[in-house]
Amino acid sequence: MARKTRCYVCGIVDSRPKRKDAWGFICDKCYKRGYHCFACHRQIEPGRGLRYEDGRLVCPSCARRAVAEIPPELLTRLQSELCWFPRARLSFSMAQAKDLPHRRGRRRVGSWGACERLPNLKRGQRHYLVKILFGFPPEIFRAVVVHELFHAWLGENGLSDRFKPDTCEWLCEHMSCLYLSESGAGKPWRQVIAMSRDYYRYWRAREYKGMTSSQIVQALKK
Repeated sequence: MARKTRCYVCGIVDSRPKRKDAWGFICDKCYKRGYHCFACHRQIEPGRGLRYEDGRLVCPSCARRAVAEIPPELLTRLQSELCWFPRARLSFSMAQAKDLPHRRGRRRVGSWGACERLPNLKRGQRHYLVKILFGFPPEIFRAVVVHELFHAWLGENGLSDRFKPDTCEWLCEHMSCLYLSESGAGKPWRQVIAMSRDYYRYWRAREYKGMTSSQIVQALKK
């Protein structure tokens, strides 16, 4: 006897769900290819999706909780929580999709953020501008900030040019996954970032998945 599951979009029990994502099962009636939230990846109920001015499709929940600006208290919190927080000078800004480059590596999609090195103010001093795409719910927003901060950490430690683009992206996404796990974020949010991470390839991925963030930092410095 086929096991029946409940579609998380419409709530109807279906013995043959179309597919399963980070949020649960989706029935044939509700599944629509490409009609999912750009941020949380939830399948959106037909006709309930919203669009930002740049065309991104977003679910009502993420649109309602979207972060409009970078909270100063978030940076203070990250500085105390991340053992590898960059020593370089950091500036932050919210960005539009058109102002961000495509992601590096084999996955040619729009970026969720960017970390740019600015001209040195003083000899030996590094300055990075971190740009974050507007419109994310708090969970994904924090993950994107951590991702871009780790780009800055890789840069100040001379590792950005040493690794391939795919490797840098995998490492930054993995550090975001670890942060969400350590900060108690829900499993679906962790899975969304983990799925993004696994688009990239890194030959030490299996090894690093069994390590803490501090162990990874120490391994990268060797």
